Amino acid sequence: MTSAPGPKRERLRRIRRRAARLLFVAVWIVVMVLVALGSAGLVASLDHQPGSTSREELTWAGDSAIRPELDASRTELQAIGGQLDQLGTLARGSLAAAVANRTDTLDQAIADGTVLVSQIDQATNTLTARLLALPGLGQNSDLRLSIDSQVTVRLLIDALDSTRTLSQDWVALTKGTVDASRLTGLLDQHDKLIVQAIDAAIDRKFKTAITRIDRASARLADAARIRDTLRVRTDVETLSEWLRRNQDYDTALRRLYVTSARSPVKITPQIRTALAAEKKAREALPSDTSALVIIVSDLARGGLNQAVIRIEKARTDLAAGIQALDDQATTGSTP
Repeated sequence: MTSAPGPKRERLRRIRRRAARLLFVAVWIVVMVLVALGSAGLVASLDHQPGSTSREELTWAGDSAIRPELDASRTELQAIGGQLDQLGTLARGSLAAAVANRTDTLDQAIADGTVLVSQIDQATNTLTARLLALPGLGQNSDLRLSIDSQVTVRLLIDALDSTRTLSQDWVALTKGTVDASRLTGLLDQHDKLIVQAIDAAIDRKFKTAITRIDRASARLADAARIRDTLRVRTDVETLSEWLRRNQDYDTALRRLYVTSARSPVKITPQIRTALAAEKKAREALPSDTSALVIIVSDLARGGLNQAVIRIEKARTDLAAGIQALDDQATTGSTP
């Protein structure tokens, strides 16, 4: 008898069929995974944000078109920064000249600063207008310009914003320095005229002495008018007290000379009374010029120092803007 090979071969065929199906399923799964991964990579490659560095081919033309203007704008901004440095120096010099009553130095600093402010204003407005008119800006700019280009434009405009109030700040400073200079000049002229009046009286030229006192009193009246315009900006208490004491002395000295002119050779009771009043008023005068320093300091608190500080802030803000542009150009980062 022979053995029955049929059932055994049938089992082998079933095993082979199962193995083939399992191998097919495994290969199918691998293929599907690869297809899925490939699709995900394709979607990711197509899903970049417009304007990013991954889409340089979309913004290359727009970036290339404005790059020369951006480079030129950086150079112009640095030039404005240099002018602003000069203006800061002139502002500090104006304040120092006002305190020291150096009229010629003050006038020159104000004139030079006024020219600089005008130049800075014109350059700022012109450059800002050119930047705002750059092609590619506006609606849907992300489709035409890269993020780096847009950030550069914004940094340029932000840096220029630091100079917007320069004209106003310079006007405030020049007005304050002119007021301080005029005031100290008037008080100095007053004192010199009073000394000249006393010299004339010593020579018994009472009429000349009285005329000089009247001229000195007119200087005080002019100073008082400046004082009145400063009330809204600063404390004028020290100045008012200085003016009051000098006016009292002028009045007492004038009365003494008028009385002396009436009795040039005899000391009358009226002369003695006038002498006592003149002595009392003279003793009330400040013993030195330190009060003038306080007066000028009061004026500075009323606007001079603030104007200098604002100009210095504009200078440092512009310098920071230029530094931010340099950093952005070096790293390509977005602040």
